[in-house]
Amino acid sequence: MTQASTVTQAVLTRRSIRAFQDKPVPLDVIRQVMETAGWAPSGCNFQPWEGAVLTGEPLRTLQAKMAASPPQDPKEYSW
Repeated sequence: MTQASTVTQAVLTRRSIRAFQDKPVPLDVIRQVMETAGWAPSGCNFQPWEGAVLTGEPLRTLQAKMAASPPQDPKEYSW
């Protein structure tokens, strides 16, 4: 398989999950994901991200607020 076909396969099989299982993710998995995410490229090397991890009641409170809120307007930053 060529690198181009591998990338094409990755794009074509990509999926987004909008609903999640009610099962906690182990903290070591979350740490690994966050550490790996730090290597992700960004447009123009802008790197606009910040990360926070919530669990338990703080997570449920945030989820409820997000579900009840309209999308952010204006957007946080523009190109």
